[in-house]
Amino acid sequence: MENNTFNTSLTDTYIMYLRKSRKDIELMSDSDEDILKRHERILYKVADSLGIQKNQIIVKREVVSGDSIFSRPVIQEVLQMIEDENIKGVLVVEVERLARGDTKDQGIIAESFKFTDTKIITPQKIYDPNNEYDEEYFEFGLFMSRREFKTIKKRLKRGKMAAAQEGKFVGSTPPYGYDKVKLKGEKGWILVKNEKEAEAVKIMYELFLNQEYSPGEICTYLKDMGIKPRIAEFWSPAIIKKILKNPHNMGYIRYNNRIEVKKIENGNVVKLRLQQNVPNEIILVKGRHEPIIDENTFNKTQDALKSRCSPRTKDFYALKNPLAGLLVCKKCGKSLVRHSNRGQVFIECINPNCDNSRCHFDRVEQKVIEFISLWLKDDKLVLPESDINKELEFKENALNNKKNNLLKLNSKLNRIYDLLEDGLYDRNTFANRTKKTNEEIETTFKEIEELEQEISALKNIENNNKVFIPTLKYVIEKYNKTKDIEQKNKLLKSVIEKIYYLKEEQGSKTKEAQFELWIIPRINGHISLHP
Repeated sequence: MENNTFNTSLTDTYIMYLRKSRKDIELMSDSDEDILKRHERILYKVADSLGIQKNQIIVKREVVSGDSIFSRPVIQEVLQMIEDENIKGVLVVEVERLARGDTKDQGIIAESFKFTDTKIITPQKIYDPNNEYDEEYFEFGLFMSRREFKTIKKRLKRGKMAAAQEGKFVGSTPPYGYDKVKLKGEKGWILVKNEKEAEAVKIMYELFLNQEYSPGEICTYLKDMGIKPRIAEFWSPAIIKKILKNPHNMGYIRYNNRIEVKKIENGNVVKLRLQQNVPNEIILVKGRHEPIIDENTFNKTQDALKSRCSPRTKDFYALKNPLAGLLVCKKCGKSLVRHSNRGQVFIECINPNCDNSRCHFDRVEQKVIEFISLWLKDDKLVLPESDINKELEFKENALNNKKNNLLKLNSKLNRIYDLLEDGLYDRNTFANRTKKTNEEIETTFKEIEELEQEISALKNIENNNKVFIPTLKYVIEKYNKTKDIEQKNKLLKSVIEKIYYLKEEQGSKTKEAQFELWIIPRINGHISLHP
């Protein structure tokens, strides 16, 4: 290892950053943990040769993959840690482990080490970011690693495409109905039926195609049968449709049907998975796995999906619920949605496993409007301006008196110490006087804190008078005059943060059970009102 006059002290701290790369995956069949342990042993030998003790090293392991440092939480933590002047260096098996992302990422890494004067210690060389030659060498190493990274990605993609064309499974997570099994004697994976899940898949096709169940009705059927999805909390129509459309179920392998694009959102680069627009780039070949259903059943199902699940029009997407985005289930925390059934409109929890009872939408909407009207009379939110000014003046005077009293008590405490030093107080008298004075100081502190909180609350109410109350009056006035649902929704969201809904009991044909609402106003202090 090239040592650039490296000096260390027992008070210095170092970070050991361990991260596997695609190179490790290609060259070794070991697990992530085995690879990182091997690197750890190498770096501890380097540290020992430099006189760095084991107890001076903080070990950080990164096992997630990601091109960008923004998708790697551990490297972000390391960059924050090196701002501490006690951190003198970072041990890493090669500089490329720090950043193989784009030029922006490499710039962030280089500047972070330079401005914090943190050394990068590798088995080959110690990089001093404030040394001109080391800086150039370091930046060149990052540049070359980026080129190598792109080459490896292309090679991996070609390998995946070749494996897919051979009927192997190249995804990370097997589709519902299958498990992923390593091939013996050759590279790659194939799908093997998961008998329990495969039976559920057969039920889905049977219900949808032959018994004409809708995806929503299939969800209810599976729930009643005690059949659960693999990852999600509960079945949804979207999950059912995805499974019904998956060609893996008829024994095929599909690859490259979705493309990943990058775009800027709020100043950050985000990745989006989009439907592939170029059909001739999609790989769809006979797989090496056993089908769950036959091709004829699959094709008939696709035709039924197209005919029975009609495309959504612009009118379909028009907002129909003025309480959209506000209603939350008090039991499970999921959103509540507006649902029509046989000419009646209800609100209900989207979680099919939640037992929070549904309620007629009109009742909930009416109750919300009634109670925001009552806010105008609630002294938690509004008081006459004259009362606020009078109360503020009284409490601010009381606060000033308490602060003056606190200054006097601190002076008194200092005098007690002086009297002890002068010999005028014995130990017992000193202990009694200091105890009593400290108690008075503590009580005064609490009274000051309470007064400050009360003054803050009054100022919030004062602000409500100027901002929230006029908005509230405008909302109440306009809400019943407009028929535009989007406008109603905007009006409610201007004064309401959240509405929590709870209905414990089912109603009868003649009388609907009572429900409860917790309404959070969009104001300072976020007072929760429970109608």
